[in-house]
Amino acid sequence: MYVSVKALHEGGIPLARRDIEESGWLQGELTLTQELAGRKKRSYCVARVHQTERECRAVLPPLHDAQLIWIGSNTLMLTGFEVINLREVVQSWLVKTDSPRRP
Repeated sequence: MYVSVKALHEGGIPLARRDIEESGWLQGELTLTQELAGRKKRSYCVARVHQTERECRAVLPPLHDAQLIWIGSNTLMLTGFEVINLREVVQSWLVKTDSPRRP
C-alpha cells in the first residue's frame, strides 16, 4: 500500500509536537511481514516502507514487533522498535493511507 509516513521518535526519544508538525512526510510502499528473530526464534511483525515495490531502498529503518495502535479516517499509527547502532529503541509511525502514488 502506498503511504505517507512520519517517525514520531528520534533515538527512542519522543519528538515535540511542533517538530512532528514541521517535519515532512516520507512516501513509499508499506509492507508488513511476519518474521522469526532472536535466539528463541520468536515470531513477530516487521513493518517496512520502501520507495517502490521494485526498488527496495528503505525510506525508514524497519519497525520491529509492529503493532497497530489506532486507525482512523485514512490515518493509522504503528508502534514497535527500530535497531539503531545495535540498540533497540522505541519508535512509532504516523501513517496516511490516502497518498497518491508517484509515477
